[in-house]
Amino acid sequence: MWRKLTGALTGLPLAAPSASALAQARRRIGSKPLRWLFDLLKGPTADARAPGTRWRGLLVVALDGTTMTVPDTPPS
Repeated sequence: MWRKLTGALTGLPLAAPSASALAQARRRIGSKPLRWLFDLLKGPTADARAPGTRWRGLLVVALDGTTMTVPDTPPS
């Protein structure tokens, strides 16, 4: 899980928490951050706490959850 969250941060010194440490952190934080994110992304919002989330009346969202597994092959 941690590798997926930090995969694009190459070259930076990162801690490597254990799976149980991540689970404990999720329990401490609770569901409020994800609930806020889902509420924001579910559709139109008049929430003044999230300025700049609209462009020409559309909700601006960028998500990348792409996962691709490819076999190792020699360069051609």
